[in-house]
Amino acid sequence: MEKGASSNASQQLRICIDPRDLNKALKRPHYPIPTIESILPELANAKIFSVIDAKEAFWQIKLDKESSYLTTMATPFGRYRWLRLPYGITPHWEFQTAA
Repeated sequence: MEKGASSNASQQLRICIDPRDLNKALKRPHYPIPTIESILPELANAKIFSVIDAKEAFWQIKLDKESSYLTTMATPFGRYRWLRLPYGITPHWEFQTAA
């Protein structure tokens, strides 16, 4: 995987990876996005609603050990692997189905 570093507007350093090769090898189940017409009848009798802050949501998904090794990257300072789902990994559906 290609990697790099960039700084955002607040001047915080963030690690960037290019997982395109990994994404090609990953199996992806397909979950259709529900339509508003299919959701509204389910909400008709609802009494409690929640708001979810999805900021940095990918990082809330913990990777299992085997998956974590697939995200290993080499740097001048050694090899590192992600312990949480990094941005750019295709199976982001796990976050959406976990919520």
